[in-house]
Amino acid sequence: MPGPPNHKALNWTRNGLQELQTDYWGYETSWTLSGPNIDIQTPAYKYDNQTFYMEEYELPANECYTFTMSDSYGDGILYGWYKLFWDNVEIASVPGNFGSTKIDFIGNNCPTNNSPILPGNVEMRPP
Repeated sequence: MPGPPNHKALNWTRNGLQELQTDYWGYETSWTLSGPNIDIQTPAYKYDNQTFYMEEYELPANECYTFTMSDSYGDGILYGWYKLFWDNVEIASVPGNFGSTKIDFIGNNCPTNNSPILPGNVEMRPP
């Protein structure tokens, strides 16, 4: 979409990127990306076990988005991980043991802190 005269098109959109390495129970993994005029949700059972995924999105530049990674069993992506990038800059690198849910903010004009990974009663399952 072109912008007003004298503005580069790159000022209007930015690239968001997610890398995901699933664990032995990929079907437990899901995520949402929400913000102004956007609500993306992964369908149930989208991900295979022990598989690497990379998904890219073009989003309006001056907005903040909420990225929520979830694990239906409640042990996170045990033996896996995910990373988030905004305009080719890594903004989150999350080890898999986050419990049921991990929330991160991506984009511009966002709160300064992403949710911490809190220690808890994460059950360690054998692979």
